Amino acid sequence: PPPPPPPTLPTTTTTTPDTTTGTYTPTTPATNALGLYANGYDEQIRAIWGWDLDGSNSLGQLPSSSFLLQYKESSSNEWNTQNLTSQNFTAETRTSATPGDTRRTISYRATISGLLNGIEYDIRLRVGTGAWTELSNIVPVTSTAPVNLELLPGDDSITATWDPPVNTGDGQFIADYNLYYTSADSSESGTLETILTSATITGLKSGTQYQVMVSARKQHGEGFGDWSARVSATTTGLPPTPPTIPPPAPNAPDKGSILRIAGGDGYLGVYYFWGIRGAVDISKREIQYKKIRKQHLGVHLP
Repeated sequence: PPPPPPPTLPTTTTTTPDTTTGTYTPTTPATNALGLYANGYDEQIRAIWGWDLDGSNSLGQLPSSSFLLQYKESSSNEWNTQNLTSQNFTAETRTSATPGDTRRTISYRATISGLLNGIEYDIRLRVGTGAWTELSNIVPVTSTAPVNLELLPGDDSITATWDPPVNTGDGQFIADYNLYYTSADSSESGTLETILTSATITGLKSGTQYQVMVSARKQHGEGFGDWSARVSATTTGLPPTPPTIPPPAPNAPDKGSILRIAGGDGYLGVYYFWGIRGAVDISKREIQYKKIRKQHLGVHLP
């Protein structure tokens, strides 16, 4: 038989907290939040959850008031409620990128701030007054960046090696890494993604300095985390030779270009261009001239 439809969610939470333990007692049938994950960041925990909008168990797109998100130190029994506002809560609807697949998913994200780095926390979430979905031992960390980045340069390549982050914040496995590189003058840059803790950047210029850094993405993370420290290395070999700009070619190997001739009282002024850069030894240049008999063309000038 088909699964029963989800229960109708109340618009307000009618349960009252137990002031001794901070726990809530569900008063309606269980409605679990699906796909809950959480990552530890610098003094923060970021929670992610959602479901298939068109699935049989879909709860539709819900406002922040439909969710109750709580957190506590793992060693404590006191739960704290995180108020969900436009500053720390977002909802995003996505459509499948597979051709012909029109299913939609809804993804919710919430941030719990003001936590202590290095301390283990538990979080729990429920929809309406349904059952809790809980995650334990999430650790906010100062940095989730890979460490010990080292570079080995070649003629036109650089091989980078590194170690995983000391602490991912929640014990999740690293899914992959993102390597970013740029030349010192910012004329070249690029990225590489790999599941390994090493990568080789190829097609670089010889004798050129590059800067490299790397970040990690966790198994259920929401993108890449913090960047490692930036490390520099210079590829070996000679730097590329700048292109040679040839001088302007003269009209002929031994002839210049006459630009203008001006007559004066008993002399001719000749202005010419030899097409050669730099100083010219005028003693090695020769200008010839000859007298041409004046011809009367029968034109009367006033």
